[in-house]
Amino acid sequence: MFSEKINRRFFQSLAILIILTISGFSYADDSCSDSSVGNGLPFIIQQYNYSEDWFSTLSLNTNKDTVPRNGFIEAWVNSSEWGCPPYQWDVIGTGFHFNNTSGPTVISNKYEDEKIQLWSDNSACGTATITVTNQCKQTASVIVKSSFGNWVQACFEICPDYVGTCGVHDFVDDTNKWKLVYACFGTGCEQICGASASWFTHQGDLQRVWRYDWQCE
Repeated sequence: MFSEKINRRFFQSLAILIILTISGFSYADDSCSDSSVGNGLPFIIQQYNYSEDWFSTLSLNTNKDTVPRNGFIEAWVNSSEWGCPPYQWDVIGTGFHFNNTSGPTVISNKYEDEKIQLWSDNSACGTATITVTNQCKQTASVIVKSSFGNWVQACFEICPDYVGTCGVHDFVDDTNKWKLVYACFGTGCEQICGASASWFTHQGDLQRVWRYDWQCE
């Protein structure tokens, strides 16, 4: 009697396995899975948990570098593969808003390549930093400049370990964040005043740098 019960249960289990296989049963070896009902039989849909570094790098783009007062520029995000939406947008700067001149400074959207308008009001000046954060906690930032502001000297630094002669004249490099006046390449300091020699086309380290920030006053 006992052996008959064992045999009966064995054939019942075998029959269920055959039916599930024919019905498209898929085994989920991931701990995160979801069960549902289909064709009158239970089946499992495998779910995947992707790590943050699995997604491609998030990038933030703008169509212009300078925002006129009472005007706007467009910004958007994209990634080469997976963007991991939604995206939260933050802007920090005097007189800068999203959507219109009195709009919010924090917004969100769901789609890559969707154009977001960054506006500046009558008080806008200096620079604004736009930062986008996706659901995977990746961030991307860009700095834009108001049409109103002044170059204010923020740093002057001489390389204490400089070796060489000053055979290169001064150069000026303008960016949205700062203006650099740098001179005399040799060896000693690869980076001073926040400026790196590798950014420039001239060979050698920096001897001295003046940095001017675009500020409201």
